[in-house]
Amino acid sequence: MRRRLARPGPIAQPEHRRAERERKGLSQEELGFEAELDRNYVSGIERGVRNPTVVTIRRIAAALEVAPSTLEKAAEGG
Repeated sequence: MRRRLARPGPIAQPEHRRAERERKGLSQEELGFEAELDRNYVSGIERGVRNPTVVTIRRIAAALEVAPSTLEKAAEGG
């Protein structure tokens, strides 16, 4: 019998990710451009259907002008 591996949780709640982007006044397309990501991928991250890698988190944090730890704290409820 194959054992299912647990999926890692998202780095932050979708509402928080969207709020961070909107606080900066960026569209998904603009954030994608700044972070060198496709707009559809940004949308998937915000909806919680994609789990970004550490590199992607750093790109998003840089585009939002926040520390990557800010996004991690949001996931912890801080």
